[in-house]
Amino acid sequence: MGCGSCRLPSRAQYPHARLPRHRRQRQARHPYSTELFAQDVIAINAVIDELGIDRADVYGTSMGGRVAQQLAGRHPHRVGALVLGCTSPGGPHSVERETDVRQALAQPQPGAARQVLLELMYAPRWLASHPGPHHTLGNPGMPARARRRHLTASNRHNAWDLLPDISAPTLVVHGSGDLLNPTASAPCSPAASPTPDCT
Repeated sequence: MGCGSCRLPSRAQYPHARLPRHRRQRQARHPYSTELFAQDVIAINAVIDELGIDRADVYGTSMGGRVAQQLAGRHPHRVGALVLGCTSPGGPHSVERETDVRQALAQPQPGAARQVLLELMYAPRWLASHPGPHHTLGNPGMPARARRRHLTASNRHNAWDLLPDISAPTLVVHGSGDLLNPTASAPCSPAASPTPDCT
């Protein structure tokens, strides 16, 4: 059963919807990984379990798309449908970003790196009329240590071998001019995918 029109309860009704304490402690001790994040999603699924929902439709973009691949490949019985936006399977089959993009993202000043991300994600005209905040860049209050661990998890992501295990109907959405996640790395593109029936 999907959750197309169901109304999920508020956090006040289900305080355990937060990441369980033992998992937060585990994340503090162990390196971040997209597999670890997918395990945390399964732990939070206790909320939809209580609502009697067997599977959920999952949408993930960028890093969320990497986690969604891990979730759909490792727990296919929990995913009814999958939408992946501007993401990649990672690993040796991914198409690397251009050198100038990688260098721009590696700037040590957080403000400079955030500006580069904004310019990669949004058209100049749209940015001029939408000053923010821009939640696609993540939590601006995230400590530098956590931000580095998050970037490491993204860089080490490799779901290539999991793609054939994704049984949910899948839609891949990717911009042809994406410099951050090159289109040729899209999980179901002919250049990257061992699952040609992905739609």
